[in-house]
Amino acid sequence: MVDASVEQDRVQAAKRRLHFSHGACPLDVTEAAWRTALAAAMLDASVGIRHARISGDTAYGIHVAAIPHQVGCHVHQNPNCDQVNDGNEVYVVVSGHGVLHFGKAGQDAGAVRVADGAWERLPVQTGDSFIIPVGFAHQLRRHGPGALTVLFACPDAHLNDAQDRTMLPDAPD
Repeated sequence: MVDASVEQDRVQAAKRRLHFSHGACPLDVTEAAWRTALAAAMLDASVGIRHARISGDTAYGIHVAAIPHQVGCHVHQNPNCDQVNDGNEVYVVVSGHGVLHFGKAGQDAGAVRVADGAWERLPVQTGDSFIIPVGFAHQLRRHGPGALTVLFACPDAHLNDAQDRTMLPDAPD
């Protein structure tokens, strides 16, 4: 069994790495705006969620996504595709609870993967915000009733498997 203080230290270190906060929304989007956009959201079959742009353009947009179960695990590796946040993605949980799985991805025998034991996980809930750094694989999984709904900000290249989204196997539980 993991010592409680060791686990708490691990969680705090992970939160610092992701600039994790609760209550402060770094994306200026009203509930009415994200709900309206979500009603028109389209399925992104690669990652298994519905999402829609709320504002911005192809260079950098704010989107809303409904996560009924989980997002397909993926990584973005090109910091040059995003002149606003250097390839990082900003997330805000606006509804629901879940778990964020993340880990630094690298090349292993020509394939992109997260090394064994390098995956981390953090519980997330309404009001949480965090930044996924470029080069970190990530996967959100819903826990509890109802969809997990998030706002996220990124360039459109992050939404395209042919540009800067590499799909990976699901993160371990």
